[in-house]
Amino acid sequence: MEDPTNMKDKVKDPEVGAIFDSLEELAEYYKNYGKEKGFEVSKRTSRKGDDGELKYLTLACSRSGKSKCNSRNSLKLHPITKTDCQARVRASICLDGKWKVCSFVLEHNHELSTPSQSPVFNDVLRGEPPNITYEINNTIYQTGYYLADGIYPRWTTFVKTIPHPRSHKQNFFARYQEGYIKDVERCFGILQVRWAIIRGAARQFDEDVLRSIMMTCIILHNMIVEDEYDYDADGVYEPNPMDTALTQIYEKPVGPNGEAVQYEPLVRDGSFMPRMIDRYTEMQSSYIHEHRQVDLMEHLCAVKGNEGNEGE
Repeated sequence: MEDPTNMKDKVKDPEVGAIFDSLEELAEYYKNYGKEKGFEVSKRTSRKGDDGELKYLTLACSRSGKSKCNSRNSLKLHPITKTDCQARVRASICLDGKWKVCSFVLEHNHELSTPSQSPVFNDVLRGEPPNITYEINNTIYQTGYYLADGIYPRWTTFVKTIPHPRSHKQNFFARYQEGYIKDVERCFGILQVRWAIIRGAARQFDEDVLRSIMMTCIILHNMIVEDEYDYDADGVYEPNPMDTALTQIYEKPVGPNGEAVQYEPLVRDGSFMPRMIDRYTEMQSSYIHEHRQVDLMEHLCAVKGNEGNEGE
């Protein structure tokens, strides 16, 4: 789906021979390119000359390389974060101190996280998001959100960490936000290790099939863990603070007859109704994104008490 509001300029694909005034400019360009395409960037390799100065650098997709897991215990599986992705850009320094792109690879061997091309927000664009109302720091919100890292845009549908926290409250919020993201990633990564169907591409499945696949894999995983758990082993039981009796899985909006509401397919052919454009623009509001982040920060410190106020 192309951005119907044309609110941001496209970052051009890498080109052999492209010149950058500094290494920082090259790294900033490729990071912005990765954000637009939907992947994170890491420094893959570098090489210095005889004078000790950096001469060559390779920036690559953060999923380059291979994951190693030596554990044979099904209860100690490790998430898959590396896919041996070959997407990268190689550059060398010129005599005048500038950096020149020598070669690049654009293709990835995994799905990219591009919100503007994802159907995950189709319900929001239709005007039928999950019916959620909650209050944070004396502010009423009626839209849900996903916890996200720095690669995602500052949309109302995301709550991101603070990349360079300065105050103690910011550090406190960033630590908790990143911790919850890591918990989710580890859970999903363990399912990916165990079930090949989750490791593969998912675009060929519709939403109902995907939901059935995930629920089935989760149930089977829990059955395996329960079967292999050593109940006679000594250990300290830590009660789960979440009230699972109140936990509900959101499926779809339900009509007066109690059946799921059926919508017309959302056509992603570049033609948008005015109201849909308005919803898309509202979803991209960085102001609401930042305002909710501040409210969550204050709420977290209020709930955690002195733990969040130490060092002020």
